[in-house]
Amino acid sequence: MSAYIDVANWLKLPDKPPDDQEGNGGPYYSPPENQPFEEMWEKFFAIHKPPAFGSQMRQQFFPLLTGNLPASTNPDLSPATTPNRPLPSPSRRVTFLAHGSYGATARPSLDVARQWSLTMEASPVRFFYETLFPYLVRSQRSVAKLVGASPEDCVLVTNVEVGMGAVFSSILLHPGDKIVAFDVTYQAVLFAAQRSCERAGAELLTMRMTFPVTKESVLTDVRKFLDGQASQGGKIRLAVLQHITSPTAIVLPVKDLVRVFHERDIPVMIDGAHAIGQLPLALADLNADYYVSNGHKWLCSPRGTAILHVRRDQQSGLNPLVATWGHPYSASLAARFIWQGTADYSAQLAFYTTVRFWEWLGYERTIKRNAELARWCGRVLVDAWETNLLVEEGEMTKCSMRTIRIPPPYKGVADGSKEIPLGDILFARYGIEVPFFTFRDARWVRVSTHMYNEKEDCLLLGRCVLDALGFPSSHRGYTVLETARRENNSRL
Repeated sequence: MSAYIDVANWLKLPDKPPDDQEGNGGPYYSPPENQPFEEMWEKFFAIHKPPAFGSQMRQQFFPLLTGNLPASTNPDLSPATTPNRPLPSPSRRVTFLAHGSYGATARPSLDVARQWSLTMEASPVRFFYETLFPYLVRSQRSVAKLVGASPEDCVLVTNVEVGMGAVFSSILLHPGDKIVAFDVTYQAVLFAAQRSCERAGAELLTMRMTFPVTKESVLTDVRKFLDGQASQGGKIRLAVLQHITSPTAIVLPVKDLVRVFHERDIPVMIDGAHAIGQLPLALADLNADYYVSNGHKWLCSPRGTAILHVRRDQQSGLNPLVATWGHPYSASLAARFIWQGTADYSAQLAFYTTVRFWEWLGYERTIKRNAELARWCGRVLVDAWETNLLVEEGEMTKCSMRTIRIPPPYKGVADGSKEIPLGDILFARYGIEVPFFTFRDARWVRVSTHMYNEKEDCLLLGRCVLDALGFPSSHRGYTVLETARRENNSRL
């Protein structure tokens, strides 16, 4: 049982500063040694420079992203084959503009996760007793640093839903209490909040977001809503926000929203599923009570990796969904969460390599480039399709996704674009994976641009949507796209 005390202590220790290599000012945190398969990637990062964004990045670090099922059997994903021996060319190459849906795992993370799984099988008892906790703590510390938080305030969970579920199950709701969220909140999050309310006789209230949407309009919507609730009775126990809404891809002014709710003594939980890997984060400064984000989406970590950040004053009352060996250690959030039963923790162990991969790429450099590509793509598609963005360019679109209205079908093709299954058509006919959805009586596409995408992906989408909707080749949209191709043939 002392292992749980060790976990709490390891997270409290500071990193050794560069100016104290002898360790005279310690004690400092001492990470476990890299496993041989991790060290191979460390050497790779030390020797090689990152490839160019776009097709080179895709070939080297996302070679399995082909659109084919079943996938290649037993591919060699090790660093030894990465720079000059890509996997055999698939019979089909998907144009993948749907990263925001389920992510795509980068080669180093995929390789290391698989090696961790094999390591576990070699000696399960020794692995769980001696190896697991030190390396989980290492992952937790590395991710905490990336998001600007103290390791003591972060725990690893398998996904955002699990992290939010822990919060919903821990808050004390009474009959008449309320949870509030925007009407644009991801439906699964609303369902989780609804279930929590139903169990206690509480109520879920949704705040309607005004469009056109701006930072000022969002804050006004919230203040008006809260003013209206002040006379209704019942206490608002929690506000649930999304950092980037899904599927609408609106970057909410969460820091300002946290301040508005805190002024009225309302705790805030933020669903940041899309945030890590798209935005620079400083969770300690954000001051939300709870913040959850997936690693498997934009950070390209293996699925089953997420982080839950809990403000220090909220930690004593928060418990995981599964109570197990760490339960007696009420003073340590990490001790309660680190062991969630016998499972394959390989994805969380590979979280460390994911962070190292991003440090090698340059986190700020990569998210800036991806956001620039998304902005370019949105501008060109709006021009070609003669439609509009859901949210005009500005602070609320500073991310790697754009939501663009789909044009109606060309005359005589169909009565309305709702009747044309564009997602299925684009994948089957053109090999394009991208999500379409209906919002406020209009059809939209959400385009995600990551490090492996390039301008041609967006131009192909533009042409194929026009073609699928029956537009003739003489339509000006094709000319717009061809002009953009000629003028912007250099990759971002």
